[in-house]
Amino acid sequence: MDFPRRHRSIYFFLLMLPYLLIIYSYLFKSSSSSSSSSLSSLKSADNGRVLVIYVWADTDVASLGNLEFFIRYGVHRSQPADYFFILQNVNKNPVNESRLPPLPPNAHYIQHDNECYDFGTFGWFLSTLHINTNLYKYFILMNASIRGPYFTAYFDDDLMWWFTVFTKRLTNEIKLVGSTINCEHKPHVQSYLLATDQIGLSLLTDKKNGVLSCKKDYGDAVFNGEIGASQLILHSNYQIASLQIKYQGVDFRKKENWNCNRRVSPIFVDRSVDGITHDPYELVFVKYKGTSSSFDSDLERRAFVYQKWLEEQPDEQKARRFHA
Repeated sequence: MDFPRRHRSIYFFLLMLPYLLIIYSYLFKSSSSSSSSSLSSLKSADNGRVLVIYVWADTDVASLGNLEFFIRYGVHRSQPADYFFILQNVNKNPVNESRLPPLPPNAHYIQHDNECYDFGTFGWFLSTLHINTNLYKYFILMNASIRGPYFTAYFDDDLMWWFTVFTKRLTNEIKLVGSTINCEHKPHVQSYLLATDQIGLSLLTDKKNGVLSCKKDYGDAVFNGEIGASQLILHSNYQIASLQIKYQGVDFRKKENWNCNRRVSPIFVDRSVDGITHDPYELVFVKYKGTSSSFDSDLERRAFVYQKWLEEQPDEQKARRFHA
């Protein structure tokens, strides 16, 4: 008769235990879900959508091959990116899109008269086509004078896309990134590929700066477009950066760094960088405007051989690596 009274607390605990477990399970699941949601949001913020604007003109012997290589090895439907390929109508003749590579749903061809040079074309696209730039965290401006992306066999393309190599370098300090920096005239990211973020884009598209205005000739495009873009970023007290190992951490806001590489272009003159030439695997994209019998640089020759090796890989390897 006394047993239940002596162990009343034990009976009460055993009676309540299932209810306690249910409550605990609910609270743990809720906490776990909240934590998972936070991590997911963080990942989404870190991997913001990218707007890629690619200006293409069939004016060089390698321009079609450059476009084909980029679409085959760089563009994929599952990327958090939208691609707009602006087809320059030389002599106002529309480009026959049927001879160009097919595109995934997140990529588009747009016809445009071949005028104003690349910088003016970028400005035209951003100002007249009603693109909602607020949908994007990063922006990449590029043209058809380059071939890439080139990556070593140990590059883990399951973890990041080609553009991540550039966008991950954009920080609170760095607002313009490309493959190479050239100190001819003044330090500037060479404009065959430029990556920036919302702050950088707001500076570049500000009409009073004139960087993306219609350019009347080649000199205007170089000095007020290519060089002007980097100088605008530097004068706004932000940094520029490249993939070149030589310039990692170099602050180009300091004028003592403005004589880099003795003001010789790092890509147009062989062995001009401390006695050697850059490599496609270092720069990811390289200037490529010739043929195998008329290359201008060792960079082009290396890129040609690397492409040959790439195309000799078994189909299943290419499909696995490049998400074909």
